[in-house]
Amino acid sequence: LNIDDSPTVQRLIEMILSSQGYRVVLASDGEEGINKAKSERPDLILVDFVMPKMNGYQVCKTLKDDPEFKDTPSILVTSKGDKVGSKFVDVLGISEYFTKPFQPEELLAKIREVLDKRAQDEAALAAKTKGRTAASTQFAGAGAPEGLEAMITGIVKRLLTEWAANELPGL
Repeated sequence: LNIDDSPTVQRLIEMILSSQGYRVVLASDGEEGINKAKSERPDLILVDFVMPKMNGYQVCKTLKDDPEFKDTPSILVTSKGDKVGSKFVDVLGISEYFTKPFQPEELLAKIREVLDKRAQDEAALAAKTKGRTAASTQFAGAGAPEGLEAMITGIVKRLLTEWAANELPGL
């Protein structure tokens, strides 16, 4: 998703990304960007800083406050320079920032870097979750009911054990 009020920048980014096989969704202001994010569920969001209706800060804050988008990477694309970009990274936790004007290869490299990092983070989380699932299955133990009941029993036992360990540490 590219949120930018400049038709020229929109067209440029769309051409660059489309040529590399990306499907690009465009929005011309912050409000439209939020709505498109909700309807399209993009893998990555490019956000301009200066826009009508909602600026880049407001867009990023709104998306990061929404549980559905807190893990969606965002790249600030701005002509305001490094000072603004680094504040977005620090304050809002956006993935990266990019300064206009830019070279197409540099933008593509930054996008690939951000998407690769997201894929690595998701793989690590999946591996961690798989480990927890294996542990809870083992925890259910022999003699537990089969199928769905066994899974639910294992989860409940694990959650109760974790709760007891956190809430009743002396036991």
